[in-house]
Amino acid sequence: MTQLRHWVLTHFHADHYRGLTKSFSLGKVVCSAVTAQLVSTKLRVPMSNLLVLPMNQAVEVADGVSLTLVDANHCPGAA
Repeated sequence: MTQLRHWVLTHFHADHYRGLTKSFSLGKVVCSAVTAQLVSTKLRVPMSNLLVLPMNQAVEVADGVSLTLVDANHCPGAA
């Protein structure tokens, strides 16, 4: 079985980040810069556990896996 190494956090709402704590160590949390700042400041998750992606630009996050964050117009940083 393949172990997950990346978790995508689309935006900073409690129903999406529930269970995410400063001791999270199951891989990288992929998110926008705004969401990363909120996660780091409010939940005290170290920036080293976050993979910040730019909006509207494909980024390879693993071998053969690319992600593109697109503004969801839902809340600040939502993708």
